[in-house]
Amino acid sequence: MLCQLCAVRRAAKQLGAYLERLNTVVADLGHMPRLAMMTYTVKNGPDLIERDEHLRKGLKTLVQRRRDARTRGKGSTEWGAIAGLVGALEVTNKGRGWHPHAHMIVVLDRWLDQRALSAEWRSITGDSFVVGITRIDPARPIAEGFAEVFKYALKFSELSPAQIWTAARALAGQRRLFSLGCFRGVDVPESLLDEPLDDLPYVELLFRYLEGAGYSM
Repeated sequence: MLCQLCAVRRAAKQLGAYLERLNTVVADLGHMPRLAMMTYTVKNGPDLIERDEHLRKGLKTLVQRRRDARTRGKGSTEWGAIAGLVGALEVTNKGRGWHPHAHMIVVLDRWLDQRALSAEWRSITGDSFVVGITRIDPARPIAEGFAEVFKYALKFSELSPAQIWTAARALAGQRRLFSLGCFRGVDVPESLLDEPLDDLPYVELLFRYLEGAGYSM
């Protein structure tokens, strides 16, 4: 978790695997499905572990409500229209406390109501209501949209060295990538040992050298 290059190599593998799954979904449907990017945030706070668990707990509630709606016809939630998603958890801290949030690519049965998403999130968390949703332009390369999610697993480029160390210790052993529905079961190799970068075609989407700033995700 402390190495940006390792993070990029892992994200490139993940990106390739989930794009393959999307191609399978498209082939099964016979057309490109509705795709969107969603972002869920929680209110900043001084305790990283508490804020991160608060975010995770809220997302777990949404996942359960989706399951109830789609498999049991029980309850009402905008997440009932999500056929599948893949997402990553990010944490930043710009001097106003820890700010965990989640970025997701979602496959939809219908377009979602942003106001309803925000109201439901406030009712679940009690302190947060910011939910973003943006349609993915079908004319735009899909890999670019997916790269926006996979680069977020832990974007250390926006943390100070002290914050990086704090986050790495607090979040050690956690799975920062999650999926459900039509994106479940994607197999991503974990090993990063001695693998040439030539076999990771999406590295340049995730890792760039910026003049005067060095390498950045």
